[in-house]
Amino acid sequence: MVSPKKAYDDQKRHAEDRGIEWSMPYEDWLEIWLLSGKWFERGRKSGQYCMCRIGDTGPYSKRNCFISTTDKNQQARWENVRKLQPKVYKDVYELYTSTDLSQYAVAEIFGVDQSYVSKIVSKIKKELV
Repeated sequence: MVSPKKAYDDQKRHAEDRGIEWSMPYEDWLEIWLLSGKWFERGRKSGQYCMCRIGDTGPYSKRNCFISTTDKNQQARWENVRKLQPKVYKDVYELYTSTDLSQYAVAEIFGVDQSYVSKIVSKIKKELV
């Protein structure tokens, strides 16, 4: 099991890599986890628990975060994601695979979330196999 400080540093770095503001000192982060009683069930797999932001928007801060299952977090996340018409999926895939652009850059061009670009790319790759 990873130490709480390492988990905090990893989550903070991951949020910053995704361009999400981080406004939560370690002590507040740890308090949220400990009060939830879910620290030992923390993880990324289905049925495990993660730190979520209200509406999956805004900064990671004590007032904007809560602990919930990864499943509920993903469901809420997709409710707020701008979606593209399936006829545009090919354009997304071609731009990503034929250039050096990152998924984040492609997402910005199409006005969607990076995770949506990842989902489109995975879907088309499966169809090509």
